[in-house]
Amino acid sequence: MPLRKKNQAMKTRTPSLMLPSAAPSSAQPQKQTSAMKKTLRAASATIGFILVCVLLNGCGLVSLQATQAALPDYNEGQALMRAGRPREAIAAFDRSLAINPKMGNRGRGDANLELGNYDAAIADYTKSVEMGGGNDYGRSWTYIYRAQAFYGKGDYGRAWADVDRARDGGLLIEKNAKLSAFLRKLERVSNRPG
Repeated sequence: MPLRKKNQAMKTRTPSLMLPSAAPSSAQPQKQTSAMKKTLRAASATIGFILVCVLLNGCGLVSLQATQAALPDYNEGQALMRAGRPREAIAAFDRSLAINPKMGNRGRGDANLELGNYDAAIADYTKSVEMGGGNDYGRSWTYIYRAQAFYGKGDYGRAWADVDRARDGGLLIEKNAKLSAFLRKLERVSNRPG
């Protein structure tokens, strides 16, 4: 079979091997695009889950099974916080932490901070930092929340120390309206410019 006829035969039998000059039918790219989108969505979800596990587990120090088992309680705690129910959120975070000691310290700290339980919030945020999950930017948020708990206790020196740690981690406090308001309050009570 001459080479030209052989190439034409290949084009009709195997669309994925078509030469660039060949024009595919209009239905073919849609099928491929749809299948590719489904594959990419599944891959993205898997990669996202793996990244969450790595961030929460400090590069795999806690088993994947413990993370999966703790995730429903952790998610429930987050949902309860969004719903303005911090007391119930603490119970959900407690269940999560009983399964995986790295999942829920900061969330429980947020609930305690909202309830004015400053000592408990400071302990939770400190544990979160000690466990080492996340990156510098994520820890920066933990530091700024702990600074708010120190502020609530009237310990302005430690609040400033955590503000500085948050900035060192890349948190742009001045670009966030709530954090800027907190910083202005801290400046007023401590007579220190931020």
